[in-house]
Amino acid sequence: QQAFYEGLYGADEAQRFEPAWALTGRLLQAFKKRVEAYGARLTVVYVPSIVQIEPDNWQTKRELHGLLGEFDLQKPNIRMAGFAEKYDLRLIDLLADFEQRAKTETLYLRDSHWNAAGHALAATSLCANLHGGKP
Repeated sequence: QQAFYEGLYGADEAQRFEPAWALTGRLLQAFKKRVEAYGARLTVVYVPSIVQIEPDNWQTKRELHGLLGEFDLQKPNIRMAGFAEKYDLRLIDLLADFEQRAKTETLYLRDSHWNAAGHALAATSLCANLHGGKP
């Protein structure tokens, strides 16, 4: 589990996971080209994980798996934003909407998947983004 969380959120000073991140960017670029070849526009949606939204869940996972080192839970968002800029991708990042709503409502089941409220928030946020603010 250490490697999984390190790859997503770790400092990775040795750049051990850089090839995987670079491959992700290249795959998104290739996917965009394929989508555009069919006359469509690719939209990438970043779905926040439960550890990004619920601090207690992150702390539990750190303790349960004995995770060591420094972690930046916004690292995937930063990387995806970088890919969006580099490859001219449309990116909808749901993190801020989920952070805001999680202050008053539970959005995840204990198995880390969205509950009904999480699905409803994602649908509303996506509609607003895709249709110019009109759900």
